[in-house]
Amino acid sequence: MENKIPQDEKEALSRLSDSGEELLPGECQRKDGRFQFSKMVNGKRVTIYDWSLSELRDREALVFENAKNQINKRKNKSRNKRSSFKEWFLVWLRHHTSDVKPTTRSRYYYDFSSCMEPIIGTMPIDEITGDDCQRVIDYAMDKRGINSVKSCVLVMKKCLQTAKRHKLIERNPLDEVKMPTGDSKQRTAIPKEDLVLLRDFAYTEYTYRMVGDLLTILINTGMRIGELLSLTFDDIDFENNKIRINKTIHYCRVKGKNRLFLTRPKTDTSERFIPMNPTCRKAVESQIERAKRACSRPKSVPFLDDMGNETDHVKGFIYVRENTSTPYYGTMIATKLRACQKRYNTYAKKHGLRLIDEFSLHQLRHTYTSEMYDSGVDVLYASEILGHKNVQTTINIYTHLTEEKKKDETNKLQVIEV
Repeated sequence: MENKIPQDEKEALSRLSDSGEELLPGECQRKDGRFQFSKMVNGKRVTIYDWSLSELRDREALVFENAKNQINKRKNKSRNKRSSFKEWFLVWLRHHTSDVKPTTRSRYYYDFSSCMEPIIGTMPIDEITGDDCQRVIDYAMDKRGINSVKSCVLVMKKCLQTAKRHKLIERNPLDEVKMPTGDSKQRTAIPKEDLVLLRDFAYTEYTYRMVGDLLTILINTGMRIGELLSLTFDDIDFENNKIRINKTIHYCRVKGKNRLFLTRPKTDTSERFIPMNPTCRKAVESQIERAKRACSRPKSVPFLDDMGNETDHVKGFIYVRENTSTPYYGTMIATKLRACQKRYNTYAKKHGLRLIDEFSLHQLRHTYTSEMYDSGVDVLYASEILGHKNVQTTINIYTHLTEEKKKDETNKLQVIEV
């Protein structure tokens, strides 16, 4: 009776050559005596033969070395594919800023597209130097105020720091650059005469009557433009003459595309009630009537949480476009204001009237603050009405206004002679 060899001993014997040498995985000796190596390498079957086991193994090593080089080549190709600053910035924006508000992320993209992309957008990220970063800062300084430039530099620094952590660059080139310094330019109040001229002119032109009401409301409440444009019918309390501020409207880039949406106001203290004086109330009533005429089929706008997720839909806005019933957003109103200002100055030149300097919507807020200061409104109450994050912001504005008033009083002394 033939003795059977156990299966495990058979496998052990099959891993030995005819001369008793141990064969490695993928190796075998054929019946004709040749050695064979066969294995999947980088997704392809590789088979080689040789009469000498040592030479077969030399060729095996060459196969594995070539395979490793191919992998590294693909990795380098992939890295080079996404190695420009623009491509890395978009990756960073999508995957490394999930903890910031959608509006903040949109501001990051705006900083990139307006200041960084024109200078270093196409440059390989590992070739960017401190001099290149300085060119970005110089470019931004020509277009923006100091605070805006500092904000832009901070965004660039965060992006490059993350690239360093991911080994895309050895060092952050911004570490070699001197950060921009200087005080921000103080916003100035708009002369009351200019406001009255523009508002009265707007009321005489059908196209700009909405601008007239808007100027009246902003100069009598100090609201931010996003807060005003997010108001719905439910936010107006005519019985108690109050306006409720609990949201703000935006039109900006969120999750890769531009969209219109609502969020909570700028800070927790921005949620507040603002009193309406008779002039403001009349303008609000006028705008509501305008909205009712325009809004046959009200459009809703999504409300986003801090992570950019939709939590609700809101409709019933008092600022809507007549042709679409879609709510206005800040840039559209700013464009209308500039058009009205240019139209007035054209009219003023023709009739020999006083010209007015262009001003921004946010300057109306500063003008309201100045009016409160001149009227002796307590700084704590002013801070509450304005919705400042902390009272120190209001104190700083009041302090600046005090310094301006001192200068005016000092100038008056120059005419006194004894």
